Amino acid sequence: MATFTWTATTPAGTSTAWETPAAWVDSTANHPTGASFTTSPGNDYLVNGTNLFTIGNIGVGGTGSPDIANSLTVSDFQAVLQLADGVSAFDVTTTLSLNSLLNLGTAVGDASILSMGGVVDGGTINLGSSGRLEGAVADSIVDIGASPTEMIGSGTVIAEGGVFTIGTSVQVAAGYSIKFQIDPNATLSIADAVGSGTIVFSAASGSGVLDVAALSTFNASVKNLYVGAVQDTPTSYIDFLNVGEAATATLTGFTSTGATLTVFTNTGSHTIPILGNYLGKHANVNYVSDGSGGTNVFITDVPCYAAGTAILTPDGEVAVETIQAGDVVMTSEAGRLVPQTVIWAGNRDIDIAGHPRPASVAPIRFRSGALGFDQPRRDLLLSPDHCLYIDGGLVPAKLLVNGMTITRDLSLTSVSYHHIELERHAVLIAEGVEAESYLDTGNRAYFSNAGLAMILHPEFGINEHLRCWETDACAPLMARPEEVRPRWERFAERARSLGFAEPAHATTTDPALRLIVDGRTVLPFLTQQEMDSRTVRFVIPEGAASVRLVSRRAAPVEARPWLDDPRPLGVAVRSMMLRDRTGETVAGADHPALTDGWYAPEYTEDGAPWRWTTGDAALPIVSEGPCLVEITLGSDLTYLDDGDHLAA
Repeated sequence: MATFTWTATTPAGTSTAWETPAAWVDSTANHPTGASFTTSPGNDYLVNGTNLFTIGNIGVGGTGSPDIANSLTVSDFQAVLQLADGVSAFDVTTTLSLNSLLNLGTAVGDASILSMGGVVDGGTINLGSSGRLEGAVADSIVDIGASPTEMIGSGTVIAEGGVFTIGTSVQVAAGYSIKFQIDPNATLSIADAVGSGTIVFSAASGSGVLDVAALSTFNASVKNLYVGAVQDTPTSYIDFLNVGEAATATLTGFTSTGATLTVFTNTGSHTIPILGNYLGKHANVNYVSDGSGGTNVFITDVPCYAAGTAILTPDGEVAVETIQAGDVVMTSEAGRLVPQTVIWAGNRDIDIAGHPRPASVAPIRFRSGALGFDQPRRDLLLSPDHCLYIDGGLVPAKLLVNGMTITRDLSLTSVSYHHIELERHAVLIAEGVEAESYLDTGNRAYFSNAGLAMILHPEFGINEHLRCWETDACAPLMARPEEVRPRWERFAERARSLGFAEPAHATTTDPALRLIVDGRTVLPFLTQQEMDSRTVRFVIPEGAASVRLVSRRAAPVEARPWLDDPRPLGVAVRSMMLRDRTGETVAGADHPALTDGWYAPEYTEDGAPWRWTTGDAALPIVSEGPCLVEITLGSDLTYLDDGDHLAA
């Protein structure tokens, strides 16, 4: 094992390949051999010149024979190192020390791997103040030693696009100020402990995602967090994995420099500093389950009445927009009318046409008589999560949509929403229907007259796990499918009895499953036995660089409106088997390499894993020649049989 120093000088825009023996020299003027770049144990490599160095094609040996170094030190801040595009790997046994740029590849989906720790001990990634480590779609940092790899220093790790993974046993040591930057349309997936540092979303209007698998050891700050309700929202959010479906969170301690995010789980709570100007943003940040044992952070929105809604008062019905603080309205308690005083009236004009997700803010229209005779007396328009009092519980309006008498009104280009706050949460009478007053779940900043910094594009969402639903609500929230479905079916049957016809949609359970291999379609071949066992097989040609599993997709809410699950789902996969000339490899649905185009794994009662695709998911296929891929599918999904629901 020797120490070699880089001596080649390359002008801007050009590069010299890493595996160029003449570019390296040791203290006795010897050069490494060509084979020494892939021989273990590797040599020590040092880049410390004063000119511009561009070193390319690191890892050209591929994952089967990666380039290997015992240590790599890059002290020249002008140096640029880049892994070869295409599947490539670079192993560093002990220390990677950077004061310049190491890019894990520039091609989309090149799946480059920086592996640390050799085969015995963990390694160290030391990022100097000018050090940058960049990764894009499917790139990853992994530890292959017996001990964890530590990341230290004050440099920057950048997720440039797609999913960039920092794998298990690659840990950010406490006490260091490493910056983790998430660019628009990028996901930074962190599998292990984060002892310090700052996670920065580089653009508030981007769609960056932070995946956190180990909440209890996540001790970084998060900056520029502007969150949305679901994963296809063009805003950034944090996806907390492995915290359970009952998790909730609050955003408190608002100042001009930040706030505190507190995450509550069934095992306790954890706080995360959120950096940025949150002064006046009395927003409540909540969790919505992604259906996979993980949850996505979003800001709860405001349930409201549309302008013109008639509200019952002691003097008769008045339009909701005319009601002011100090007025008296009638509320319903145990079958009798009780007057209450208004303490605040909020309003907000929504530009539906200009909203990034119009369906999330468009009003739910209850046609006259939709809920019963003269219920409501006139068409009633409510924001999607405004609750009606039905059979002893509060039911969000959006969960009752049946496409007949209860619809999501997308014909409007704008709407004016209003809400009424009373001394205590209560049931108002709106167009003859019992519906809730305003319950403060921390969403007051969505109203234009709240005296707070107004949220630009509100999202209408509700979280049944908020503590205020238990302590402050006038009735229990009914949002679970088993609670909502009987009510939905009753109103759907009433609509049919009134002569309405259910919307006709051609549906299919055929997912139109296929592979896209390097841009070309590969169809499965099936035997009847395999079809019965829900197994499909594909033949992948030799040299495949990109393999994606593509299918139709559908959101569960499309076929079952009483489900509050708008995720676009492709197919449910239980396991995969790869067979080539070297043998068979079986991967379960919880395999950590399933990231791009995959939701988090879910588990059956007996602990067997399965997970949904988004309809376009990357398969991490690594084979030395042509191979056979066998995929076992899980439960069926009903798809709308039209071209709009084909993922690709």
